[in-house]
Amino acid sequence: LFKRAGHGFNTYLDVARIELNKSFTKSLGESRVLTDVEHRELTNVIDQIVGLTSTRSLGLSANRRALESAFGFWASRYQRAGIGLLGNVAQGGVRGQVSREALRNFLFGTLSLMTGIASAKGIATGDWDALDPAKGKDGIPPLYDMRSGSFMSVEIGGSQIGIPGVIRSIVGRIGRVGIAAIELDPQKVLTASAQSYRSISSPLVSDLIDYVSGRTWGGEQTREGWMPTGAGALQMAAGDLLPF
Repeated sequence: LFKRAGHGFNTYLDVARIELNKSFTKSLGESRVLTDVEHRELTNVIDQIVGLTSTRSLGLSANRRALESAFGFWASRYQRAGIGLLGNVAQGGVRGQVSREALRNFLFGTLSLMTGIASAKGIATGDWDALDPAKGKDGIPPLYDMRSGSFMSVEIGGSQIGIPGVIRSIVGRIGRVGIAAIELDPQKVLTASAQSYRSISSPLVSDLIDYVSGRTWGGEQTREGWMPTGAGALQMAAGDLLPF
């Protein structure tokens, strides 16, 4: 059952990779014949775009991958793919060219789309909060403020709706830590760094931090007796810690 479900999920990613390959091959030049090395670079970048970087090809053992998933990061392969894609920007060749094009299209496309949605909402309802500098910090509209929980998202029906993706989340985390560093406030840098890690930590680590700090990542206070025992602990493990 799990294997079939996995195949069904991966089908969408396979189609995305095929179409991305067609698109980037065309943008590199239809008359250009890629070498075997360039084909591998293009394939690796496309895998990073869809978050499917192979940790096995990087030489990571099964035990290392298991430890990362349990005690390190939530979806460690997905996070590594996004960081790798950003790191490719400074490289040359097909790897750097395709990565820069992908990031440029995603960032400017997301910016244009979310600005359009926020404007449409303002015209239809009179609610311009997302684009109102007075509603943000330091005169920056919440939609464009990387420190804000409303970064690149618009409130619709009581929920923040935006374009998801590892690149958006990484850019937001880098922005929060970077702005704190510019302000030369070590405490803010430490807090922003801790919050950034907490947002991508594994369920086990996240739950432990919630218990120790007394608050969830969203700032909600954990209820008294939050740490379960007995049957409650098994229920928590089934709901939060297992990978399905």
